[in-house]
Amino acid sequence: MLQETEEVEEISDYVSHTLNTTCGKLITALVYLALRIARVNKKEGIKNDPRWTEEFKKKFDELLGGKVIDAYTSLGRFLPSLSYLDKEWVKGKIEQTISEKENKYWQAFMEGYLSIGRVDDDLYSLMRPHYEYGLSYEFKQRHDREYLVQHICVGYLRGREKLDDPESLFRKIIDAWRPEQ
Repeated sequence: MLQETEEVEEISDYVSHTLNTTCGKLITALVYLALRIARVNKKEGIKNDPRWTEEFKKKFDELLGGKVIDAYTSLGRFLPSLSYLDKEWVKGKIEQTISEKENKYWQAFMEGYLSIGRVDDDLYSLMRPHYEYGLSYEFKQRHDREYLVQHICVGYLRGREKLDDPESLFRKIIDAWRPEQ
């Protein structure tokens, strides 16, 4: 099992770190292989649900359970793809990851998710607690705060947030009126 090594220096950008580590590259290869197999199976008329093997899922769970920072970043980066492979597994991971909100694993997950540059309608409501917590969180990178606000604004434009709802995240951004947002 891969385990996170003792960090001498704090990671300032989890996405760049993950893209440049052996573990991050292996996780990327695992996800790409699982996606390729799922697409070939679909093309051949083989219907599996979930669309990835138990072996791949167990390996990802092992990495997350071992608190491997690259696994959390990759979970965020590949969330829509992983949802394609196994919606229930992703739902559970999103719910489980909110309990990590007081530490670096949540930040790695969010940095990964915010870095993909798109808002997934199927995941928006599941990610809402993460968005809400993120509004009060001090991300290390300014662009992560900007991406978070962009996600919420897209949610508003797609009808997921309402201006007249006091619980709306978009309303909370307007009410707070922070210039950096």
